[in-house]
Amino acid sequence: SDCEGERHAAALDGTCSEPRSSAAHCSLASVSAQAPWVAGNYLFVTTNEAEIVCLDRRDGSVLWMTQLDLFENPNKRRDRIAWTGPVLAGGRVFVASSNGQGAVLNAYDGEVLREMDLRDDVFIGPVIANETIYVLTDEARLIAIR
Repeated sequence: SDCEGERHAAALDGTCSEPRSSAAHCSLASVSAQAPWVAGNYLFVTTNEAEIVCLDRRDGSVLWMTQLDLFENPNKRRDRIAWTGPVLAGGRVFVASSNGQGAVLNAYDGEVLREMDLRDDVFIGPVIANETIYVLTDEARLIAIR
């Protein structure tokens, strides 16, 4: 692939960069503590502001951004929700949250295709292997999603 050998990092200050160069490829208004997911010319990032963002890895332009729930009680802005991930499979982006929710987004336009109740809080990013997404909940329950 033309992405072979490249590494991208999302920093807590909101920049995304390729570590072998001093130039930042992009700058987000929000920051991320989650590892980005690179697929071809696309970079998927979950921000600390509950945004799922798709960037063009070549020039850093934002291709789409989807806002997920940031608070369990949005009117009072209380009980902040943290989202983990993303992982990408089959043209879909999967993320999980600290309030036990999962979301599947269309990788091409960011549309939320499905929301699911994972029944436990999730603080560790999901992983993918053998066409299955694995989610480890805060109660040590392993969920397999196909």
